[in-house]
Amino acid sequence: MRSGERIRNMSLRSLRAAGVRAWLRSQLGGRCRKCGATDHLEFHLKVGDGAKHHLMSAKDRVYFYVQQFVAGNLDLLCGGCHGLLTVAQSRARRLERLYSGSRGVSSVAATTGTSTPHTRLE
Repeated sequence: MRSGERIRNMSLRSLRAAGVRAWLRSQLGGRCRKCGATDHLEFHLKVGDGAKHHLMSAKDRVYFYVQQFVAGNLDLLCGGCHGLLTVAQSRARRLERLYSGSRGVSSVAATTGTSTPHTRLE
């Protein structure tokens, strides 16, 4: 299907959402913030909300991203960098829950001999 045919088959609402996504990508520089790639770009929330925004309709999600952009909470990353960052953030949250949960930081310090827990995220 040619580009023109695809556009004719899209609903007006979808066209608006596609236009807003393109505008957001351009406002965020049109390239991955980490590596500079210009293909396979994805929006990334600096301070995430879990997967709640993925449960929204596509139109609602686009406008959610606009709100996040206005609040300074939106980045543009390529799929590879987004995946790596998401994994690192997920590990950090798990470690935070582990060390702030029942064991507490003082228990970690006692077992490691340090005043703070050491975490290495690469």
